[in-house]
Amino acid sequence: TSLAMVVDDCQADLQLAVHLLETEGQVATVLKSENGQEALKSIQQRLDRDEAIPGVIFLDLRMPVMDGSEFLQALADMLPLHMVPPRVYVLTGSASDPQRLVVLEHPFVIDYIVKPLVGRDASRAINPGPYDEHASELGPAYSSSSSGRLTTTNQ
Repeated sequence: TSLAMVVDDCQADLQLAVHLLETEGQVATVLKSENGQEALKSIQQRLDRDEAIPGVIFLDLRMPVMDGSEFLQALADMLPLHMVPPRVYVLTGSASDPQRLVVLEHPFVIDYIVKPLVGRDASRAINPGPYDEHASELGPAYSSSSSGRLTTTNQ
């Protein structure tokens, strides 16, 4: 993936994620937005200019203006039906956040990542392994573990 996006209202988390994606994830361009509304505007502008949209989006759940859940619904409504949607990784401050379970059911969402984003998670999201490539076909409840085996994530 040469283009990714990070959507997070926390400047420290946003800057860390961008740095990791540019170094560990080997992403050429990382778009940044502080809330879902800014991110949608950026994606819409790219669509209007016939430019590529991000292949991967790292999305904070809890943000002012437009949160992660609202962003996902608006993105689904915005994208042309023929377009391959981005792989979305939800960023959350807590693995026990109940909102995480709701967004994991969205078809664009591959998995969630507890903040802060670390190099291993950034690299795996940008360069998915053989099981991760098919995880979206199985739904967000599946991903590969560090051992490379397919595992369920919402147990």
